[in-house]
Amino acid sequence: MDSNEVMVSYDVVSWFPSIPNGLAVSTIDELLQEMYEKDDQQMKREHVIELLELCLRTSFTFDDRVYEQKKGTPMGSPLSG
Repeated sequence: MDSNEVMVSYDVVSWFPSIPNGLAVSTIDELLQEMYEKDDQQMKREHVIELLELCLRTSFTFDDRVYEQKKGTPMGSPLSG
């Protein structure tokens, strides 16, 4: 390393930032309310939101224990895409 060079190190936090699930659900709910008339829906808006919330729940097993992801969408999930 030359005398005019400096060595630096960075610690990356939230390399894959997540959208909070609550924000995603409320935004999609607002869009559905704006885009579709209440009588025009084949599937009720409430059912779409319920399915979305179910899909956003993520649990996994590690060392014989079950964990639930509490924040954001999981990396690699089609919903986090």
